[in-house]
Amino acid sequence: MVSAPTGPGHGTTTSLTARHAVVVAIGSSALLPDVTGLREAAPWTSREAAAASEVPGRLAVIGGGVVASEMATAFANLGSVVTVLARDGVLPLAEPFVGERVTKSLLEFGVAVRDGAEAATVNRNGDGTVHITLTDGEQVEADELLVTIGRTPNTQDIGLDRIGLKPGAWLAVDDTLRVVGEDGALLGDGWLYAAGDVNRRVLLTHQGKYQARAVGDVIVARAKGEAIDDGRWGRHVATADEHAGPQVIFTDPEVASVGQTAAAAEAAGLRIRVVDHDLAAVARSALHAKGYQGHARMVVDEDRQVIVGFTLVGPDVAELLHAATIAVVGEIPTTARCRCPTWAVPETGSAITSSPTWRFTDTSSANADLCRTCSCSTIRPKPFPVRSRHPRSGHIQRRPRRTPAVRTHARRRRRTYPSIADHRLRPRQSVGVMVPKRRTPQLAKRGSDPCRVDRRAEPSTVIPARPP
Repeated sequence: MVSAPTGPGHGTTTSLTARHAVVVAIGSSALLPDVTGLREAAPWTSREAAAASEVPGRLAVIGGGVVASEMATAFANLGSVVTVLARDGVLPLAEPFVGERVTKSLLEFGVAVRDGAEAATVNRNGDGTVHITLTDGEQVEADELLVTIGRTPNTQDIGLDRIGLKPGAWLAVDDTLRVVGEDGALLGDGWLYAAGDVNRRVLLTHQGKYQARAVGDVIVARAKGEAIDDGRWGRHVATADEHAGPQVIFTDPEVASVGQTAAAAEAAGLRIRVVDHDLAAVARSALHAKGYQGHARMVVDEDRQVIVGFTLVGPDVAELLHAATIAVVGEIPTTARCRCPTWAVPETGSAITSSPTWRFTDTSSANADLCRTCSCSTIRPKPFPVRSRHPRSGHIQRRPRRTPAVRTHARRRRRTYPSIADHRLRPRQSVGVMVPKRRTPQLAKRGSDPCRVDRRAEPSTVIPARPP
């Protein structure tokens, strides 16, 4: 049963009884540290900074996380003199090279980044100037103060103490997002769920929506008595929260990441391999911007040979995040899979499986090649017949797929004939162009073709070629 004040002025209380489940999805608020005078100084949080109608001349930022980096970049571009007080550095939870590049960019924008700085007291004068005293005694003055050190759940006054939970605490959940107690046991028969920021899995809007869909599906399934798909990447679990949460940090340069960092993967006990690449060495980066600078890191699970993390930093790298997310979620292998035309059979049994970690087998030996991945005998499959049109008659035919060499030869041959309609004429050998019937004549580019088509010409009229 849930009781809540309702009505005009909240003068009445309404009690609601849930038949299946109760979902707590009340989000979180900005966390204000216990610094002397901070609350009395009326600092900005992420909400006030995003809704600001005026640009302060001087802005001080306490924190070095995502919001601090984004707002420092934004207000520096708008003309503010920004000072960042980052006790743990800039973007400490990202890969080390991310914080280094973002810090360098902020310094180029004129932002004063002070690593290791921590506020001791805060005071706002009558003229609105904010005075911040650091723990080392240094003074920092600003017109506005932005505090971005973290979030706190909105669970202070929702009655958690009545069910044995601590008010104001984060709600721990299992894989199907059911709330568990401090001992890890479910509350009652598992009727309480938590989705969004309140469960502290991933504090991102799109991940909150992702959890909401999973919660809705699992509640309906349990209400109908259906089987629960709670395996890895199952329909009723939020696996992406821990393994593949995509995120973009809108700094300059942008930061895009999905999955685990190298430090997080090592802490999880994975045997990893880190692959770094300079994005400036990619050919298309020169087309995107002159002097492009960027970096990419891929974290590979050596035991399973799959990508478990991807981080990029550089201008407009958010465009690459979708492909990286597919690679992490789909567990794309980093080595070539076996292309055997037979089923995968485990070494210890005869059951058919499609697991990439088991050996493929093939007993055939005629015209066989050695598979580089699993050392099995592999027969090349026959060319698969495809439907195509005959280059001359245009009739649909079935023919085997060409090999790369044949396709290359076909391309060269097609270049000899500009179009199917003109296949009877060879421009290099003809002295003029015959305008075919039932075809709109087109002018050729001057200088590229010695022939020119006259739009006023009647069909079957030969026009002398014009000298180049």
